[in-house]
Amino acid sequence: MYRKDKYSWEVKMLKARNKNIQILEYLWKKKIFTIQEEDLKKFGFDFMAGYMYKINEKGTMLFRYGNIGLQLLSATEAKLVELKNDEL
Repeated sequence: MYRKDKYSWEVKMLKARNKNIQILEYLWKKKIFTIQEEDLKKFGFDFMAGYMYKINEKGTMLFRYGNIGLQLLSATEAKLVELKNDEL
């Protein structure tokens, strides 16, 4: 049986993930492909709501948000990349 108090964290993360997708889609439309972590936070981006999608041979992490990937370039900078369906 579903109890809101038992699954509230999952609901909160789903909402944050959907908001993250909206933020990244907005940045993509504005052609902003490289962004600082603090600027993402100003938009309301929640880093806890991501799925780690892949780590390449250099150790660079890529998180998937819909069809847009967020690749961490450094501790403070990220790059947006377009992903196609099950690419990577």
